[in-house]
Amino acid sequence: MTADTTTADMMTADMMTADMREYDSYADFYRNSAYGAFPQIHMDGGTYGAHIVEAEQSAIDMVDPPFGELIIQCSCTEVGAIGLDAGDGLSRSQAGPGRITIAPLNTSIRYVIDYPHTGLFLAIPGDRLQDALDQYGLTDAAFDPLVGRMTENPEAYALMRRLRLSTADRSGAGSLLFDSILLQLFAALVGKTLAPVDGHPRSDGSRKDYRIARAIDYIEAYINEPLSVGSLAGIACLSPAQFSRCFKKATGLSVWRYVQQRRCERAKDFLLHSDASISEIAWRCGFSSPSHLATSFRDIFGAPPSAIRNQA
Repeated sequence: MTADTTTADMMTADMMTADMREYDSYADFYRNSAYGAFPQIHMDGGTYGAHIVEAEQSAIDMVDPPFGELIIQCSCTEVGAIGLDAGDGLSRSQAGPGRITIAPLNTSIRYVIDYPHTGLFLAIPGDRLQDALDQYGLTDAAFDPLVGRMTENPEAYALMRRLRLSTADRSGAGSLLFDSILLQLFAALVGKTLAPVDGHPRSDGSRKDYRIARAIDYIEAYINEPLSVGSLAGIACLSPAQFSRCFKKATGLSVWRYVQQRRCERAKDFLLHSDASISEIAWRCGFSSPSHLATSFRDIFGAPPSAIRNQA
């Protein structure tokens, strides 16, 4: 983005006053309030209704009205001190790359920033946010320590940047990746592994464990690509050891055995319903060679691929 310096110079603190008109969403507010004068890019991603705004701002003194969305904000450039008032008085915090703040649901916040800067803003609708947090026994109150001040969190900042980049992929796999990074961002902001509590779904490997379901969706989407426990654990936002235990409880199989079985089942479908060669089927299903496919087939089905094809 290229800043409109003439416009930015005009946006003085006394012009950036409270705007309490009603807006449909944070995105609508950013486009149509005084913020609309700033160069900005809007992006959507994932399945939780998340919206990202990247904007160049001049010095501002602005009151954001309350929204039914959680707003995660970070500066992408060094801006010095930033003033925040979430209803308990204006306080000053150091802002810049690696620092994050939260605007909670239904809360008006005043922002006072004395320097031009580039910001990254992520908005998640409250109901969709709770859908994401329910499985871990959390509510949006888990983010309260971040309200009204900037907090040093390089990991969360890096994940915000990754979210922004992941919006370029509009495929189902891209949406899956976006959701995975979003959950990692929540974990980084809460400051601990998202752990279940009594009365909520547990990460015990049950078939209702959405993190395992997310990893299985990834396996199905990338069955022909190299897959590792480490990469799948990252998709599920679990450590490799936790992921392996939960996966086996959910499926009855080890991660590697499950992947091998699904690859063989996919190959079987090709053998029965296509004229593709064994070499091509091996490639499409993630096997390193036709002999690798044959060995796995005998292990899973007790017969070579040729015997399956003869059934067609």
